[in-house]
Amino acid sequence: MGIHVNGKGKILKMSVQIKIMTIIVILVFPLNILSIYQNKVAIDTMMDQRKLSFENMANVQMKELEKQMENQQFLLSYFNIQDTNCIRMIQQPQNEYQYKSAMYRFYSTLKTMTRMMECGDGYYYYLSKKSDMLYHNLDTDKHFNKDMVDFIRDKCKISDYNGWQFVEFPFGKYYILFLNMKDVSYGGWINLDRLEEELLAELGGEDFQVTFSDEEIQVDNQDWIKVETGGENLKLSICVEKSSVLGDLPGFQLFNRFISFLYLALIPILYFVLRKLLFTPYNETENELLKVKLDNYEYEIARHKMEIENLQLQIRPHFLQNTFNLLYELAQKNETTQMQGVILYLSDYFRHIFRNNKEVELFQKELRLVDELIKMASIKYDGNVKIEYQIDPEIYLVRVPPLLIHNFVENAIKHGIKEKTILHIKLEGYYQNLQVIFIISDDGNGMSKEILEKSQRILSEKDMDDVSHSHIGLYNSVKRLKYIYGEEASVWIESEEGEGTSVMITIPYNLENEDESVDCE
Repeated sequence: MGIHVNGKGKILKMSVQIKIMTIIVILVFPLNILSIYQNKVAIDTMMDQRKLSFENMANVQMKELEKQMENQQFLLSYFNIQDTNCIRMIQQPQNEYQYKSAMYRFYSTLKTMTRMMECGDGYYYYLSKKSDMLYHNLDTDKHFNKDMVDFIRDKCKISDYNGWQFVEFPFGKYYILFLNMKDVSYGGWINLDRLEEELLAELGGEDFQVTFSDEEIQVDNQDWIKVETGGENLKLSICVEKSSVLGDLPGFQLFNRFISFLYLALIPILYFVLRKLLFTPYNETENELLKVKLDNYEYEIARHKMEIENLQLQIRPHFLQNTFNLLYELAQKNETTQMQGVILYLSDYFRHIFRNNKEVELFQKELRLVDELIKMASIKYDGNVKIEYQIDPEIYLVRVPPLLIHNFVENAIKHGIKEKTILHIKLEGYYQNLQVIFIISDDGNGMSKEILEKSQRILSEKDMDDVSHSHIGLYNSVKRLKYIYGEEASVWIESEEGEGTSVMITIPYNLENEDESVDCE
């Protein structure tokens, strides 16, 4: 009987161990697989958004080039019809004095007019009866190459081609306009190297390749991002390595996957630890030490998960969809100036996301982004969004989590706007007793009693396990503040349905301690 009981005990012990191992696998393995998948989706989304940003910049550059081309052709048409000296020169009179006099006077007018207008980089007139050529080059930064003059002269002699042509010389790339009338060929050129340098400076990196060409640029390497715009005669391509675009993100991705696989490797370790706890005696000191280790382990998992959720929260497809819908509506109305404002806001927004790897940022930068958000909302809602600022001067030196204030102002617009009614928003900032207090209030729709109570339970951390999709932004904001500042930070909401909503954010900060960090754009 004793042997039977001992064998039964071993079987029971083995059964318990198998159950422990199964529970560990069920709890840890799906979490790590989900973490790896979420990391891949987040980075793929960011790559798509960066590619879209490059496409927008390329399209804007091509629009500016088209504007220069139109201005150049308009100016040439004006000279041919309205300028008496140009008309007399085109007629190429027999009297040499009249011809030269008209040419010199027209050349003076040409230099004056081209300085005043945003046109191309040069103009020319080839007079076949006189075998003479007048040209003016606006690019004073470098010596104008004689080879280009000879090329244009030869082209005018042998061809009656009309239109723009891409030409690449050893000294640079140009887009040249060829036009013809009786006994006269005329046109101008645009220095494409200059436009490439300007766009490269705007992109802000030597890792980019900006190229104008009349042929498609081939990029076979999958580690590169390429965008291209333009027509058959001229294309603009922007190429950049993915590692350069993401900056530190590839390292973050590698770290994320390493941690995930490390957690998988920890399964046997957790198994032996739990077996020791269940089947061997232990004292209170060992128990406290293990508790501290497990708490740290759970804290790192929670922090890691929050970082991924925060990264995904910043890339909001719904926000992007609404913004691009607004751009589409403005494009249909040909509201170019307002479109430029929205595009600049998007540029600042994404630069704030992708170039900011800090936990906190100057409130002055956050305020600038809020101001641009209000301008965009005013465009979208026909001027029915107004904001009032009441900020203590020293608050500009305070550092806040990036996009924290911006997101609460955005929520005020999203949930507070009323049809055909101006939404008034007030942003206040105060420094008091080693604390900074921000208040975002509006006179919009307000919250129902049920939604307000749900929000307040989340803010007081009494209802953190059942967070719906509509409250994920509020939940994430609370977690970010607690992670950065601890229990000294808080968020509170007051609202009355039909009257408006007020959000108060409190963070600790001692303005007497000088912040020696340097901000670089």
